[in-house]
Formats: sequence, C-alpha cells, structure tokens
Amino acid sequence: MQQSTDRTQSGGGSSAKPKRGAISVFVVCVVLGLVYLGIGLSTGRPGFGAFGLGIMLAYAVVLVFLRRRSETASLLSGDVRDERQALVLNRAAAFTGYVMVTVVLAAFLWALATGSALAGVFSALAAVAGVAFIAGVAFSARLT
Repeated sequence: MQQSTDRTQSGGGSSAKPKRGAISVFVVCVVLGLVYLGIGLSTGRPGFGAFGLGIMLAYAVVLVFLRRRSETASLLSGDVRDERQALVLNRAAAFTGYVMVTVVLAAFLWALATGSALAGVFSALAAVAGVAFIAGVAFSARLT
C-alpha cells in the first residue's frame, strides 16, 4: 500500500502531482479546522474556533510546502515511498502509543489517589487502550 507522489518514468525525481496520502492529510486538516471553527462559533468562543482553524490550516500549508524538501514533512503528509519509511511511521506510531498509555495510566493513578471525578474517564481510556492492544496483537499475529 504505497501512498506517495508519482515518480517520473525514469525512476528519479518526483512530479508535482500528489497521490492520496498527501491530499487526504490536507483534507483532514481543513475539515478538522472547520470543526474547530464550528465548535468555537456554537459555544460562543469564536476566537477559539478561529485559532483552531488557523493552526490546522497552517499545519496543512507547512506540510504541502515542505514535503518535497524534508523527509519528516513528507512522512507527516502521508507520502510513504518505501519499506524503510513505512517502518519509520510504524515505530513513531508505536512510540506515540506507549507514551499515551503511560500518560493515561499515570493520570488514572493520580485521579484515584486524589479522589478526582476524572478516574472514570481515565479508566475508560486505559481499558480502550488495553483492548485495542490485545486486538492489534491478535490481528497482527494472524496476518504474519
């Protein structure tokens, strides 16, 4: 499953025509920015909405302009060209998952220790993470 820019027929260089990965990241940024704006307007906080829209649009524009100059920006924009880059994204996703699970579990323990009403929220997030990890391992084991 390759999501990259088209290569020239000779095998070198890249054309200006982006494929699905880069376009979908841009579209998701725009849609999420509009969601921020809608939430801000509907809750009487137009500044929040405009700020969220601006951040998402700025992120999308930066990725579009830097994806040909920076491998990091290229990967963040969904432009995966080879197995090494796919592995980089998989490692980044795993690292992100480990960090998020650690934070959720620490927050859950903090909420329990302080008697916070957020203990239920963090326990639910930890449960979802645990079930997702088990399902991911089981699914991946069947594929390989």
